[in-house]
Amino acid sequence: MGLTFIGRDRRYGPCQVDLLFRDGKTLVLVEVKTASGSPLASKSQQLKYTQRNCLRRAARQSLREHPWAIEVRLDLLFLEVRGTGLILKYEPDCFY
Repeated sequence: MGLTFIGRDRRYGPCQVDLLFRDGKTLVLVEVKTASGSPLASKSQQLKYTQRNCLRRAARQSLREHPWAIEVRLDLLFLEVRGTGLILKYEPDCFY
C-alpha cells in the first residue's frame, strides 16, 4: 500500500515533527537526521533522550488531531552525505 504524505514541520507544543504520513490506520511520525563523513553505528541512537521524549509526547498529541489513527509509529530517516552522493537509510518503528 505505501505511505500517504500528510504534512511536514508540524509543531505539537515545544516538539517538532519533521514528516507525517498515513500508513493505513497508523499515523507515522518521521524524524529526519543528517550527517556527513563518518558512518554512525546505530541511527536511532543519534537521537538524544530529550528528543525521543519530545517525539513520544508529539505522538500522543497527534492522535487527538487525527481521530482515524488507531496507533502511532515513530520512524527515522537518516541522510548521510558521502562525497558527492547521498545515502538514505530508513528505520521504521525505531523508538521504544
